[in-house]
Amino acid sequence: MANNYIAVTIGPVLDTINLASSPSALWAASYMMSMLSKNICLSLIKRKVPQEDIVSPYFDEKNVLFNRKDGVGLFHDRVIFKADNFNIKDFPAVRDEAIKNTVAYFGFTKDKDIKYFKEYFLVSAVLLENSTNPIMDSGKKLDCLELAKSFVSSQDSNPILSFYNSDDITTSPSKNDAIRIQVTDKKKGMGIENWQLLDDCRRIRSIPDIARGRGDEKKWKKYNYYAVVRSDGDRITSIIQNLKPGEIRGFSEKCMNYCAEIAKTLHEKYGGVTIYSGGDDLLALMPVEYESMEGIKNIFEFTKEANNCFIQTFKNPNQEENDEAAKKSGNHSQNISLSFGIFVAYSAFPLYEALEQSADLLFGVAKNIKNCVAICFQKHSGQSEGLIIPNKDMQEYITFHNNCIKNTSEDADEKVIYSAMHKFALFDDMFNNSAGAELENVFKNIFDGDKQKFNSFLQKDLYEFFKKLKENLNISMIKGRDKDKKDLNSHALKMEYILRIIKFFKEKAGEGE
Repeated sequence: MANNYIAVTIGPVLDTINLASSPSALWAASYMMSMLSKNICLSLIKRKVPQEDIVSPYFDEKNVLFNRKDGVGLFHDRVIFKADNFNIKDFPAVRDEAIKNTVAYFGFTKDKDIKYFKEYFLVSAVLLENSTNPIMDSGKKLDCLELAKSFVSSQDSNPILSFYNSDDITTSPSKNDAIRIQVTDKKKGMGIENWQLLDDCRRIRSIPDIARGRGDEKKWKKYNYYAVVRSDGDRITSIIQNLKPGEIRGFSEKCMNYCAEIAKTLHEKYGGVTIYSGGDDLLALMPVEYESMEGIKNIFEFTKEANNCFIQTFKNPNQEENDEAAKKSGNHSQNISLSFGIFVAYSAFPLYEALEQSADLLFGVAKNIKNCVAICFQKHSGQSEGLIIPNKDMQEYITFHNNCIKNTSEDADEKVIYSAMHKFALFDDMFNNSAGAELENVFKNIFDGDKQKFNSFLQKDLYEFFKKLKENLNISMIKGRDKDKKDLNSHALKMEYILRIIKFFKEKAGEGE
């Protein structure tokens, strides 16, 4: 029997997300697309396509993942299934039924609204004949189909915007109440009891709510800032292109298991809200620091945990042998990892702009390097600090960061860190051009005040980390983030920026920049 498949693309994802201006609207935009993907699968099964023939995304109605009540959309925007029991000429009926069921799930049942969505959504299919790897073979064809923008004949009203921005003053005066009611009310359709965007009082969490986590925003600056987190898998294509037809569905199951696990971790341990988690992609909102049941967790620790989870999920069972072979040959191109783009901003900073900034950091910076975290802290004053931290160096950074934050003595208070920042800026040549015993003497001579001579943070912790930064760590600056600074390879400048970020975590509300 010929290996014929049908591949489907779903959109417009970015256009729909760009209509959102609040966390709940952003979630609804993403979840709507995930639900549309799921409903296409359900419609296919209704037409006697075995669920085992749906190779991507992974689909199994008995799987516990399909009964989650946290509102995490796990279905990505491309569906691939075997064409043995389906004629592509019948796909328009599948598309229309899936769209109708999706919008009804969100409360749209009027004929004019259904008509609008059928014109608005871009759902296109292509037949892949004699394909041994439908994921690879469908890529360029679906990319071309996505260029054909959908056209809505009447723009008199936009039900999506009405849904995003609606108020229901009979319940509460909060924005997006229609979303909250639709999500939590079983009678209205969704019944997502454990929606990640709800607080303990069953109200939708705003950007300030997410930023606050469980901290005191009136006391600490960090609880007035939120992070937009994006991640994307590196070198996944190297895995996909070697998949045999019978292995594709198993790979899709791994994707879904990873996405479900990381969404749960992000919410429970880091206080975040998953906007989208599908395939090897993640989009989330989270506080920069959160007090979980396991203790205080920060955004840097999340990247390390997510990357480890990703590697453990997708690595080859023979990865250890592969790693040894790669080391001997000097070829590390097959190693899988995650890249992150993280933008941290003040809670009043526009969400749409923070989304754009995080995308630039991921696709314009991190993905060009791979296996790293590109993170930028945009202060309320407009000043920013941007770093690129390789995943391999993240634990060293976390250890230094956490030691500084947990050090509540005068040895590492704000004044000491502030002083150290300016010393690195003022004496950058001396710090950059010294090594070994000479570097140790530089620290002793520059930090030579009465209180600095015996300061364990300055003379031990800071010295040892800066030495590692010069000798072993590949932490670097993000180009274009500071126009006044020219030497982005300066280790002293990198240390200054690292200290600025640490100082931010220790600042009281209303202080500093």
